Amino acid sequence: RLHPAGDPPSPRAAHSAAAVGTMVVFQGGIGPAGHSTDDLYVLDLTNDKFKWHRVVVQGAGPGPRYGHCMDLVAQRYLVSVSGNDGKRVLSDAWALDTAQKPYKWQKLNPDGDRPSARMYGTASARSDGMLLLCGGRDASGTPLSDAYGLLMHTNGQWEWTLAPGISPSPRYQHAAVFVGARLHVTGGVLRGGRAIEGEGAIAVLDTAAGVWLDKNGIVTSRTLKSSNEHDASSDLLRRCRHAAASVGSQIYIYGGLRGDILLDDFLIAENAPFQSETDRVPSTDKKSIDMLTEASAAEAEAVSAVWRAAKEASHASSEDSLSDGIGSESPLSETSPMADDLDDGGSMEPDVK
Repeated sequence: RLHPAGDPPSPRAAHSAAAVGTMVVFQGGIGPAGHSTDDLYVLDLTNDKFKWHRVVVQGAGPGPRYGHCMDLVAQRYLVSVSGNDGKRVLSDAWALDTAQKPYKWQKLNPDGDRPSARMYGTASARSDGMLLLCGGRDASGTPLSDAYGLLMHTNGQWEWTLAPGISPSPRYQHAAVFVGARLHVTGGVLRGGRAIEGEGAIAVLDTAAGVWLDKNGIVTSRTLKSSNEHDASSDLLRRCRHAAASVGSQIYIYGGLRGDILLDDFLIAENAPFQSETDRVPSTDKKSIDMLTEASAAEAEAVSAVWRAAKEASHASSEDSLSDGIGSESPLSETSPMADDLDDGGSMEPDVK
């Protein structure tokens, strides 16, 4: 256990954290009395003697919240998305430029398809500059299945883009990490806090191709495929509130909850066949960061174009299928929410006053 110098942040849960160079930044969360906070702390790991610092930020910021997401975009911008301020579920997005002092939060006003309000989703940044918001639950406790990419264009304007394709299962309190251009989503729960089981516990979004994948290939229906084969890896990933990180082609998963059991296991998954330029650790000098920011904007425009083309193709295919099937009965198994999602059981999360 680490014992850093300096004044540590107060005890909290449902906060967000992101790595910035040799530091880890913590923002928000909810304390023992049920009150959320808006402070920003840094754990400096640069020297052998680790130290806590509270970051002074000028002007207005995201405000107190918990259940939100945060990551470092283009090795420069801390982006905080969604959450709950104790009164309502949020849909806003804020950015803090770590290369610009004094530090200030900027409320973003992105173009494009904006995500609905949510909490307990994940936000994961590709190393070349795209933030991917995945899943979560809305104000009614309904788990969400959509995914959105937040991209910054060369003119500095941010844009939300709805990811095409069909995700295997709605979920919240899951974990998601990038390996190259693929977002690996593990675990999570459905409405009422029931863990996702079987093949649905693992999903992959290929952001380069604009498709969701499971162990059988491209996902074409949200109806889970039954299997007589016992899959031990799927059982291992039946969990929620766990932590995940990727290093190179490996994914590390620790802890979480399975029902009322608190887990302390440590899992390692290998994704060796998939390597790309996005796996490289970028340089952190100013010139390299500026070049990366410019490259990230170009990548944003390219990804946005691919996703738009995929969505247009999907819409065209849907229209053709509709015209062919007029007068016939629709297969509800492919268009309706999963039965597990329709449970009227309450959420396992208490309301916060």
